[in-house]
Amino acid sequence: MAATFLVLAAVMAAEPAAAGKLEWLSRPRARDIAECIPGVLPRGDHAIQLHCVTAPGDRLENCRVEAATGKVHPKVERAALCSAKYFRMRATDRDGQVVLGAPASVPLNFSRP
Repeated sequence: MAATFLVLAAVMAAEPAAAGKLEWLSRPRARDIAECIPGVLPRGDHAIQLHCVTAPGDRLENCRVEAATGKVHPKVERAALCSAKYFRMRATDRDGQVVLGAPASVPLNFSRP
C-alpha cells in the first residue's frame, strides 16, 4: 500500500534576476512527486531547501541541497532532487527578457504521518 504523503513547494529568489522577477510557471503534481520517492519515506516532517539555477525551457538545473531541518534522510534528498525536473520557472530582467542562470531557492516539505 502506498504511503500517504504531502509535498509543498514555494519559491524564493536568492537574488532577483537583475532587479527583475522569478515566476513559477508550473509545479509538480502529487503523482509526479510520487515517481521520485524511492520506496517509503521515513515518518515525520522533512523540510529541505534546494538551490537551483534557471535554465532553457523554463527548467531548473544544477540543483543541490542548500539547507534542511536536521539530518537529511537519503530518500528525502533523492526525492527532492528528482522532483526539481518537474518545476517550471522563468527569470526575467527589468525589461522582461528571460535570464538564464538566475539563482532560485526552492523549499520543499515532505510529510508522512
